[in-house]
Amino acid sequence: MADPNFFHAKLAANCCIALGKAHCAVLNIDGEERIAAHMSIPVTKQVAQMLYEVPHHKVILGDGEGEKDKFVLSTDMSMEESMEVAKSLVALSLGKMEINNISL
Repeated sequence: MADPNFFHAKLAANCCIALGKAHCAVLNIDGEERIAAHMSIPVTKQVAQMLYEVPHHKVILGDGEGEKDKFVLSTDMSMEESMEVAKSLVALSLGKMEINNISL
């Protein structure tokens, strides 16, 4: 039987990919040529661009000694960081577990 945590993580990754594709499509909506060009952009790049441009929540891990984990609004992710997260999300959506030393 599959691990339900993996199933939920994969589902969340699929949602992120759908949002990344939608974000990229909205940015390229003003002409059919640009929409066709958007279709050739790799999914990893589309997701990374969304993570870079759109503020989102990320977890700040507690110290384990009473301080709880908390979620904060992230607006300072570099393009390199967003690309690493995007690579992990795409791999997870494909059923692979590749976590690249990232701080989500």
